[in-house]
Amino acid sequence: MRRLAFLALSLAACGSPPQPTTGPETAPSPRPVDTAAAPHPTSTARPSPNPAPARPAPEVRTKSHLDWELSLEKPTLSIAVGKRRVAVLTGTTPGRPTSTYMRDAQVWRELPLGSLAPGDGETDHLRIYFGRDDRPRVMGYRQKGVVQSQRYYRWKGNWRGKPGEIGRLDADPSAALFGILGHDDPEVVCKLDDICIIKRLTGWSMVPVPDRIHEVEIANKSAFAVADGSALRIDDGDQAWKKLSPEVPWTSAPTALWPVDEGSVWVTDGNELFHLDDEGWHTSASPIERPRKLWGRAADDVWLAGKGGLAHFDGRFWSRLESPKGDFRDVNGNENDVWVAGRNGVWRGR
Repeated sequence: MRRLAFLALSLAACGSPPQPTTGPETAPSPRPVDTAAAPHPTSTARPSPNPAPARPAPEVRTKSHLDWELSLEKPTLSIAVGKRRVAVLTGTTPGRPTSTYMRDAQVWRELPLGSLAPGDGETDHLRIYFGRDDRPRVMGYRQKGVVQSQRYYRWKGNWRGKPGEIGRLDADPSAALFGILGHDDPEVVCKLDDICIIKRLTGWSMVPVPDRIHEVEIANKSAFAVADGSALRIDDGDQAWKKLSPEVPWTSAPTALWPVDEGSVWVTDGNELFHLDDEGWHTSASPIERPRKLWGRAADDVWLAGKGGLAHFDGRFWSRLESPKGDFRDVNGNENDVWVAGRNGVWRGR
């Protein structure tokens, strides 16, 4: 689902997985929602360089270049866009998902979580994805006290809590899962204090896991990951994660990452924006209050969703959209549409 075709100038039109050749018998798209990027309890932030001066706030557009419609009136925490379907994780409070819905053939239907919903004293840090078979998955972790336990669900007529797609990562001891699932190559599933499964169409491999929970996205068959004081990447053939840059300009846990390609990476820590280009990292003021998630189709078509609404980057400038209004928690899309979701439901821009 993740990496989509390049549409440089136009926004107006808005199977079963292969058997692995290495790794576990079977394995398994954020993106834990809003609070899911919290660092591992034992992690400590690394020192960071002085950030560049913040740039001025962006202009405010009074008219969006997309036509927007409210598609689902359910408070939403996470959204996934598949090849033919859209799926959302619903709930009014981060960490307390209540259900899921899927849009298929232009009709939304509920996919109840049932007994998989969190109980009293439990907080779920989850994100919804589509697998390569275009069926939805939910991945992340549950927190109860200081204990974190892996969560990985697959929809196959109902939500299956242990579908056998992540091999040894389903087993004890319990720990948090993080990574990225989708149609593009690779898929990544990591378990703290265990391993990362790097699932490519050419086969699977296992590499050492980072020492804390990271936000993970992919671009051009490479995986990128960010956490407090950390930015990593892994390319085809690598046996371990490597630093994306010697230092990063943030210290708190980022809420979102979006790599346009290996030369252009966007990150937000819920306050400022950070952009990596050929000259290094640049820091700028966010165009919206409390930015949460990033998504884009190209270097001149990047979207940002947060408490302050929705913003768009055209390759030179960020613009805050006057419409649609809302407290948004996620943004996603495909070559035709942009989908944004939050407290007041799911919006489709075409």
